[in-house]
Amino acid sequence: PAVFQKSGVTVADIPFAVSFQPGVSDSPAALAFIDAYKADYNGLPDVFAAQGYTAIHLIAQGMKSLDGKPTRQALAEAIWKVTDIEHNVYGGQQLENGQARTPATLIVNWTKDGKVVRWTK
Repeated sequence: PAVFQKSGVTVADIPFAVSFQPGVSDSPAALAFIDAYKADYNGLPDVFAAQGYTAIHLIAQGMKSLDGKPTRQALAEAIWKVTDIEHNVYGGQQLENGQARTPATLIVNWTKDGKVVRWTK
């Protein structure tokens, strides 16, 4: 990863928060997503792939609640009403008034050899 390549061991053992990290994220949905991503792209997903995956599922969840020919406004209102994203890689993703709540934020750190692991003190 670019951050570690530029900073090296200077950033080792310093804790930081992430919402998703292969090798650390361990919910059943995260593991299934990682396996599917590796099969399709021959590599590990990053946090942006996880966000895109979850966003598409949020949109689909909103679409499922609509009948007929949906409008942008109707979809926006349907998404606003979602309180829990059914398919996500975060081990639970609640929404409150349209805003994500992330109680399962991961605290991780780089190791001296450049791996991201769950932080333990």
